[in-house]
Amino acid sequence: MTSVIHNLKKKIVVFSSILISVVRILLIIIIIIIIIIIIIIIICSFIHSISKAPFQVHYYSEALPTQHGYCVGVSHRSATSNSE
Repeated sequence: MTSVIHNLKKKIVVFSSILISVVRILLIIIIIIIIIIIIIIIICSFIHSISKAPFQVHYYSEALPTQHGYCVGVSHRSATSNSE
């Protein structure tokens, strides 16, 4: 009977050591994933802040000079109607 209990204790010790190793590996994997996510967030925010400044959109009224309220090069006739 004592040999059975002794064998059972050995198996429990082996199982617990394997379980501890697996938990350690899982924790390392989780930490690596968290670090990767943080790096991706930092890179994305950096790219977003860089790409926002040079590509500011101007409306055509600000970008193009106008003449009498119409865009330069557009005649009054073509701007109002094609029936004339």
